[in-house]
Amino acid sequence: MQNLLWNEKVLRLLTLSAVVAWSTPSEVPALAQTTKSSQQFHQEAIELANSGQWKAAVPLLEKAVELDQKNISLHNDLGVVYQKLNDFKRSLLHYQAAAKIQPEDAATLHRLGLAYYRVSDITKAIEAITEALKQDPDYTLARNDLGTILLKHNKIMQAASVYGEAVRLNPKDDGAHNDYGVVLTRIGDVTEARQHFKQATELNPKNADAQYNYALSLVAAGRLADAQGHYQAALEVQPNYADAHYNLGRCLARQGKYSKAIASYDTVTKIKPDYADAYYHKGRALMALGKTKQAISVLSKALRHRQNYLDVHLLLGKALAEVGNYSLAAAQFEAVLRLDNEHAEAQLLKAIASIHLGKFEEAVLHSSEALRIKPDWAEAMRQLAWLLATCPDNSIRDPERAAELAEKAQAQVQRDLAKALDTRAAVYARAGQFPDATALATKALDESHDKELSDEIQKRLELYQKEKPYTLPSKEQ
Repeated sequence: MQNLLWNEKVLRLLTLSAVVAWSTPSEVPALAQTTKSSQQFHQEAIELANSGQWKAAVPLLEKAVELDQKNISLHNDLGVVYQKLNDFKRSLLHYQAAAKIQPEDAATLHRLGLAYYRVSDITKAIEAITEALKQDPDYTLARNDLGTILLKHNKIMQAASVYGEAVRLNPKDDGAHNDYGVVLTRIGDVTEARQHFKQATELNPKNADAQYNYALSLVAAGRLADAQGHYQAALEVQPNYADAHYNLGRCLARQGKYSKAIASYDTVTKIKPDYADAYYHKGRALMALGKTKQAISVLSKALRHRQNYLDVHLLLGKALAEVGNYSLAAAQFEAVLRLDNEHAEAQLLKAIASIHLGKFEEAVLHSSEALRIKPDWAEAMRQLAWLLATCPDNSIRDPERAAELAEKAQAQVQRDLAKALDTRAAVYARAGQFPDATALATKALDESHDKELSDEIQKRLELYQKEKPYTLPSKEQ
């Protein structure tokens, strides 16, 4: 599961369980009733399989089944062998046969469900594992597998019910709390999810996935310092946990600890040299430290591992422009536009690079595209106005349009400034600092040339003058 409510790496969930272990004659009471020949074939097949000779085990098990067709352990073991040989259809046939012999056996129904899953019959897989749980509600492994299948196939509410029941049945199971937290995150209940991740870490501080997931949920709540501690707790248990190192780096970077963040990203790429996201965020951290040339080298590595990485192309273009290499910068902005031609920022950056390269017609084209995509963007208006007013090519200069754009840019800047001042006034009023709020609201009115915005600011100003803060209207209002 990727890219949940926050822009971090995946939350961790249990994968489907492995197939049950081999049956052995001493473990299966039914075998005591088989013929000697059947038992011998079975034992020889197990010895071959245990030494990795899966294919050689098949005829022996088939012969054993021929001699004792109602022996559930033989069918189960044939199911295992065919699965190991990637013959999932034959594997399913034997699990079906086992289920017919013991239709109320939870373990058999669980195996059958997993066999259906392997042949992509999701409906029957869910039905079989659900029936296994009816026979044995405490069958934790089956419940986990059912939840995982439901989650993978976007049956979120059903999965939530399954994992919620797992927590109810096993309230001290840290894994159940962790998995339920994952599902709750998927349905948008991040607050409740955070509580289950927290419980999982309290029940078992060495559950690395629970520590990791709890850290992700804390980042989403803006609790970066707390999150940092839980990423580190996950890494104490699992030092090569690449995603935890990566997200620890992002957490550190958001706190302005760029050098420490870079160290985390370096650890990630030692563990996984093709981890493109780590190179990208290391590049961002280097840019923040003013180490632009190093950032260019690192971002180039990111593109070697993921060619069509839009964010990397954009940042690399900015870095190249910063060191004056506008030709290569323009190529990166073009790469962004090939991936997303409606990317307003890339359009404007390509226009600026074109100006430096003396390609003024291209600059006009890309500036105009930026404004088409984002009509109220004051900076795009300003750039195009400047170009149309100052271009050395007389055929491109357009003083009349430049003047119109400059006026619009100024009006938009004033509107943005008025909104910013209006916001600050509301903050001061909420803090009870009404003289400051009144002064800021008055200044916002002076900057606003938009009647609708001015009317709204005026109403708030009157509240501040009465020493009352502004509160948004409720839904009922």
